[in-house]
Amino acid sequence: MKKSHLLVLLIFTLSGVYSCRTGRQYVAERPLLDTITPKILKVLVIEQDPFLKTKEPIRASVFLKQDKDSAVIDLIDDIYFSSHGLVKVELVKKEHLDEFATFHSPITLVNGEKSRTLDEATWLEIMSKGWWGFWEHPIVKDIRPYSYDYEYLLNKFDLVNRRNRGEFDEVWLVNVDPQNSYESMMVGSTAYWINGKELIKEAHNFKIMNVSISRPDVNFECFGHAAENILDRVFTSRYKSYQKNSFTVEDINDLNVWERFLLNHYATPGFASAGNVHFAPNSERDYDWENKTPVESSWIDWLDYPYLTGKTKVSNSDDWVPFKNKQFSSARQHHRWWFSLMPHITGRTKDGFSNNWWDYLYSGDYVTKITPEPSNSKYKRNRLITLRFTLEYQSGKVENKTLQTIASDELNVKIADETIVRIEKGQLKAVKAGSTTIRVYYDNQYAEFQINVSR
Repeated sequence: MKKSHLLVLLIFTLSGVYSCRTGRQYVAERPLLDTITPKILKVLVIEQDPFLKTKEPIRASVFLKQDKDSAVIDLIDDIYFSSHGLVKVELVKKEHLDEFATFHSPITLVNGEKSRTLDEATWLEIMSKGWWGFWEHPIVKDIRPYSYDYEYLLNKFDLVNRRNRGEFDEVWLVNVDPQNSYESMMVGSTAYWINGKELIKEAHNFKIMNVSISRPDVNFECFGHAAENILDRVFTSRYKSYQKNSFTVEDINDLNVWERFLLNHYATPGFASAGNVHFAPNSERDYDWENKTPVESSWIDWLDYPYLTGKTKVSNSDDWVPFKNKQFSSARQHHRWWFSLMPHITGRTKDGFSNNWWDYLYSGDYVTKITPEPSNSKYKRNRLITLRFTLEYQSGKVENKTLQTIASDELNVKIADETIVRIEKGQLKAVKAGSTTIRVYYDNQYAEFQINVSR
């Protein structure tokens, strides 16, 4: 890595603010962040960037005058900035695959042979007129979309075993075109679609993220689509935020918080919030980041989360793309703005969803079942109540929990009759003889406890 790149990365990491001096961007404030421990995302970088032996030799990226290091540094900065410092990327290792991409089906090389991978002569022919337009070459047109061979990559780098040993949390595949890989995909025993087909393996789930060095402006978008798919599952979203006039909103309070976040004028005219990865609040088409048409939007309400009141602001692109330069494209500015609006404080909602959505984005995991453990259900008045239960996660992880104290920002405990049991000084206390139920919610799943209080 170049010294200049290391210096830029250090500045980004220490500042955690917009790295450009030529404009202001609204970013969600940081209430209660001092009580949240930042997560370290251990990333294994695999560079698929072979040497061209007939050209000095040099790497294919150098031949194309593309910068691998900048693409990775920008992503590290985007994640740190947009998560308000709650996710810190640690590059645990950088490894090289000195081969062109391997595909599922054979292609015809310039020498007439059939192969599942390009050779140097064929790649140079494809790129003979420069990077722009390479996809129009007949050879590239013969490569099936998304036909990159992930099995080959897993075996080449022993990724399943290394993930199970805890060597990394996520893989970033940094590559030269043509790659024909997914923008993002998941591998693991309970893997699921995150904008790329899942690959079921006996491994702890992990993401493989595509990092393009020819289109670095789209790399954070890949993370955005992964985020959309993860949060769609977590919140069981009904909202099709990419389809014009797709959802009729009568009252935003009837939506779950993720659906409420996604509102945009294209999909729900008259109701706009933060939008999605392709549509800003006022966009009229995909990637319409610089639209100056004013629209009333509640995106500003998310600056005060969890105190959502429906507050709106008449906005246009000046709010999410306040400036434009070589380093910060319109797309990158929008995505940083969009991610930064996501809830990122302590506590849980009444349905048990975390108030820090980066908990979900970091791991892709969420609770799918809560089981109450057998415990004493009979209590005397003025005694404290302890609840024990087991959380089962989508990944298969199991966690035993004991509920003795309840933080003021935890809204996920519901008492049917608060004259019998109530919360005092952050603890459940039996206060009057009788019977009631207590429900504890996590990610819209709940465990129910029958509580009997004697005199």
